[in-house]
Amino acid sequence: MSAIASPAVNSSRPMTDAQLDQLSINTIRTLSIDAVQQAKSGHPGTPMALAPLIYTLWNRVMQFDPQDPIWPNRDRFILSNGHASMLLWSVLHLTGTRAVNADYERLGQPAVTLDDIRHFRQLGSKAPGHPEYHLVSGVEATTGPLGQGYRRGVARQPLQPAGLRDLRLQHLRRLRRRLHDGRREFGSSLPRGPSRTR
Repeated sequence: MSAIASPAVNSSRPMTDAQLDQLSINTIRTLSIDAVQQAKSGHPGTPMALAPLIYTLWNRVMQFDPQDPIWPNRDRFILSNGHASMLLWSVLHLTGTRAVNADYERLGQPAVTLDDIRHFRQLGSKAPGHPEYHLVSGVEATTGPLGQGYRRGVARQPLQPAGLRDLRLQHLRRLRRRLHDGRREFGSSLPRGPSRTR
């Protein structure tokens, strides 16, 4: 087994960046698997498969300050398939994202604790099966029905000059073709208008 696949946490040598990356990805996976198993409900496959992507987005792409989750210029992460919310709960916990209340006052405590993850998908939990806006810092949109997060993400795109808007419409056409039928089975519709395809 390679050193990257199983980094030695208690080793006297410091971990390499690759080992730390792999440990972080595996921690996201483990938190997700354990929470779904504990709840006896949920989808472990999506968090398992997307853990490397989520880790890369949050650590290398997004501009987000876990100490100030209401920073106005932050990148917003909207989880379209809300049933894979353990990805979001794991990342919010591991990044140490701080809690704010409904009035956007900083509370000085974690937004998602390990105990919240232990109560994943339980009545009254701060880590429900589908994220809900305003209940937990770091959740940018309620994404219950399938496809709702996709629509919200598209709606939050800033206005762009005509050339960029045309590129965005082409991208939406390609994306729409790739969406599986499951997103439409639950009454979710895709945006209509000039970007509509047949």
